Amino acid sequence: MASGSEGSGVVFGFSRLRSRRCCGPVLVFPRISNFAENNFLMDKKAKKRLEVIKKKLQGLRPRLAGAKQQADDPEEIRELESEVQKLESEAEALRAS
Repeated sequence: MASGSEGSGVVFGFSRLRSRRCCGPVLVFPRISNFAENNFLMDKKAKKRLEVIKKKLQGLRPRLAGAKQQADDPEEIRELESEVQKLESEAEALRAS
């Protein structure tokens, strides 16, 4: 079970802090560098942001098509077009990173 002798304090290559009678040894796992953690978190954040952008675009595109068919307010069309363009450019930037 242990990678060394019982008294070595190392279990499966990780340092052991102390033993607990009820739960067994407490393991200390190697720390990942902050750089790697931040990149991993940014990837999760970027992925989540892309999902949010896709949902927004799914709602905006039909609204834009309806606004173009019923051209009562030309300002609404410009606002929707600029919002779609802004979200698409943000999605491209996230995919590129």
